[in-house]
Amino acid sequence: MRKKLDLAFIDENTLFERSPYFYLKRSDNGFFLENQQTGGIIEIDKTGAKILDLLPGSIQTVCHHLTGTNHKTGQRLIQYYFHLFNRVGIIQPPDQQGKNNRDENPQAMPLAGEKKDRVSNRKIKISIIIVTRNSERFILKNLASIYQQTRVPDEIIITDNGSSDSTLPLVRENFPGVHIIENNANLHYAGAVNIGVEKAAGDLLVILNDDIELDPGFIQKTCELYQEAENKENIAAISPVIRFNKLRGCINSVGNVMLKGNWGMDNYMGAVDIGQFAGIKILSSACFAAITVTRHGWQRVGPMDDGFKFYDDIDWCFRAHLKGLEIRFDPGIIAFHEFGGTYPTGMKLTFIVKSRLRFVLKNYSCKTMVSFMLSYLYRDIRDSLYFLKKRQFNNFLSSLKGYWLLLLEIPGLVAYRLRHRGVTEADIDEFNQKTPPLKVLVNDKNHPLITAEVIENYYSTLS
Repeated sequence: MRKKLDLAFIDENTLFERSPYFYLKRSDNGFFLENQQTGGIIEIDKTGAKILDLLPGSIQTVCHHLTGTNHKTGQRLIQYYFHLFNRVGIIQPPDQQGKNNRDENPQAMPLAGEKKDRVSNRKIKISIIIVTRNSERFILKNLASIYQQTRVPDEIIITDNGSSDSTLPLVRENFPGVHIIENNANLHYAGAVNIGVEKAAGDLLVILNDDIELDPGFIQKTCELYQEAENKENIAAISPVIRFNKLRGCINSVGNVMLKGNWGMDNYMGAVDIGQFAGIKILSSACFAAITVTRHGWQRVGPMDDGFKFYDDIDWCFRAHLKGLEIRFDPGIIAFHEFGGTYPTGMKLTFIVKSRLRFVLKNYSCKTMVSFMLSYLYRDIRDSLYFLKKRQFNNFLSSLKGYWLLLLEIPGLVAYRLRHRGVTEADIDEFNQKTPPLKVLVNDKNHPLITAEVIENYYSTLS
């Protein structure tokens, strides 16, 4: 599952300079690097800040300066800082300075083994399905990234959940070839996706959030993976690696997992992509912010469950698992997500509380269901007491509303369980073991971390 990495290709005498796009902020809360173009923020530590203060310089010169003092920093650790900073675009060789960090993938040195695009077979029909709702901030960049693909899709469908801003006029003016479905009400993500897939004609169905931008080779590489795969009928979906759009060297998601006593999480969030995902071929579950579903996979699994407002992607992937289908993964297929998640509030909190309970009641066997439900109940009681203590009464009521909405759905969930075969503990264990153990490398505000502790506990284990 894991590829051993070699950092030796960064010569210790190579001169590096700080990127003009990243500004170092020092505060009582620590050290932070902010990308002045995108607003993306990375938390670093005192050692990382000291290294940046010594630039321009090389690994050798920085090591000489730090080891000549009482600073407890080894050469190997400094090499990791240089490598990670370089991959994110924080530091670059002089001949790379001035490149647009926003529009290009800010990687000053290529990954070993990266393949060039090849011409894809046009016999495979590709449909793009985008869900929008008041998406004027994102939709033009989303569509522009689709039209810049090395293999253009056969159709683009927008299924709109009642936008009241300029989303649809902007699309009609700038991309008249896009087919727009105007839903009469807000069907939320799952409902809108189902409508779009019903109208789509493609063999491969690329489902996207409105705030996703695609790497130019996204469609072509997806087609190649599908064409070259054996047992195509076993593929339910093909997942890209999803990176942060504001920090294009950092991971937003390599699949996602359902956690006991916590929220569902995107795996490897905050990790710097240094090629460590090359050995991952199968995921248990994928983030549907950007996913390619096969037509035959959709037909076997069925539509997304529109009773969910969150966790609908994990639910679909779990049902695919029960059908014996796979979620394939390729880190060479890349999407960028304008991720801005914070602690959920209001209606979002209601939907998350309800959806995670709904997933467990709908899908898990009795033993696991009870274990998860008790853990969620404990978590929600703890959160409710916190809300009351902080006088956050809206959050308290929003959480309670999640339980009320779940109670209204109990009859339908019972009927579903009676119609479908019982899920065993072995089914659940097998599903969870398809994805590597959860790694989350962000702080409490979802900013990626590059610190000595993270390097020691994660990156140093890769090589």
